[in-house]
Amino acid sequence: MSDRDPVLFGRRTFIRAAAGVGAGFVLYSKMPGGATQALAAIPGGTLSPEEIPKFVSRLLVPPVMPRAGTVRQQGGANADYYEISMRQFAQQILPRASRRPRCGGTAP
Repeated sequence: MSDRDPVLFGRRTFIRAAAGVGAGFVLYSKMPGGATQALAAIPGGTLSPEEIPKFVSRLLVPPVMPRAGTVRQQGGANADYYEISMRQFAQQILPRASRRPRCGGTAP
């Protein structure tokens, strides 16, 4: 007898079952009476993609991230080392939006 627990089903069986469940959800949403709306209300409402003007504002091209140094890997090769922090800030994303939403981004 083996020390391992018996496997009830394999990876391929799990993937087939997950694909079947996903296809079921998609088919349910397309059939009459299916849920076609979000289940949770978004505070402030949503915007229609057709109403937002496209390509109005130029995108910022960020500068190159400064390298903090190099580290030696196990094989002896050097690898660049960067120190990155995560910050939350307000940024104008949509043109002529009423408010600046909170965003997350990386900074040196």
